[in-house]
Amino acid sequence: RQVSSRYESHTFDTVANKEYIYEYRDGKPESKTVKTYDFDHCLIKSATYIVDCQKYSAEQDGKPTPVFEIKSSRSYVYDENSELIETIDYVYDSEGVAQRILTFFDKNQNILASKVFDADDFLMSETSYKYDRKGNETQRVTVNYIEDGSKETLTTKNTYKYDRQGRVTLRENYYNGIRMFTDRTVYL
Repeated sequence: RQVSSRYESHTFDTVANKEYIYEYRDGKPESKTVKTYDFDHCLIKSATYIVDCQKYSAEQDGKPTPVFEIKSSRSYVYDENSELIETIDYVYDSEGVAQRILTFFDKNQNILASKVFDADDFLMSETSYKYDRKGNETQRVTVNYIEDGSKETLTTKNTYKYDRQGRVTLRENYYNGIRMFTDRTVYL
């Protein structure tokens, strides 16, 4: 059995306020992530690139240099108190942007809602979240829209209950209003 080795390399450019993270497997580059920070050290953008094994740029030190193709990127939006209020994710395929995902946060950094759009800016799905006083998720509702223009929506709803230690004791799943299953957990 062959064992593969993985490791990361981190570099920070203090002039550009960028962090570069390279991931390697068996000594070969696999991905690169570039994180950009503002002058208050808040992360404002993150982009991940993967190696296209079929493409190489000019040789460097007698070795071909791999070409990194973008896979995803994330932008961060903060309020006037430097609190995160929104992220904007882009997922790329070989033809460009495949999806755009907007995620909105409350003052406790809990996700309030998210929206997923396709490359043509069609709203594919919306998810909303509710939390109890302790910040435990109590409900998640996802609505998926049909792209053929019909008004039909497919809705999935999950509800959660917790014990005093914050552990999930009950989870119910509904699909278009019909309960599909209930999970109960008893802790000894």
